[in-house]
Amino acid sequence: MPNHPEDFVLKKTLYRDYLIEVLEGDGDYWFQCRSIHGGEEETDQFSYASPGATERAGKEFINRKVEVNNVVSNLEIRWPWTMLPLSVADKYIEYLQKQIGLEHPLYNRKVFPSCIREDSQDLIIQFDLDDDKTYAIVFFSEKQLFGNQEMPKVEMIASISELQKRFDQDHSKAMESLYS
Repeated sequence: MPNHPEDFVLKKTLYRDYLIEVLEGDGDYWFQCRSIHGGEEETDQFSYASPGATERAGKEFINRKVEVNNVVSNLEIRWPWTMLPLSVADKYIEYLQKQIGLEHPLYNRKVFPSCIREDSQDLIIQFDLDDDKTYAIVFFSEKQLFGNQEMPKVEMIASISELQKRFDQDHSKAMESLYS
């Protein structure tokens, strides 16, 4: 679809500091957008039924993008938690999948390992659940019964504000333990 000589821009819209361009080519409609502050252009790979539907999809895309950026920028990760490097993310996803079975709440869920707890001998990792914007802390050394099988203990966290409270509590407790 994108970037063919016969493609042309039907409409340009400024929305939430992003320029949305609705394009048409070969009877297909799609959008591309970029921040007015610079950065890479992002092109949608889907085809929409009309220019109006395409523009609405572009606005929804930008709303999700802005929301994710706000969450990341508003979450303060403090010791004993630290961000995991992207280079090890696949390793921890694979490790999680090998440790859990059908009855585990994270089974067959789209997860992303974000943080690791540094003050423990146990492997404790916080995962973002991409399918419903919730979070999980997995305690790999502690076991919990799911169905009739023991699997890594999991603590489900319903929102970013609850995750922030958990990080803040863990930070306070860890700091107290250093000075007691």
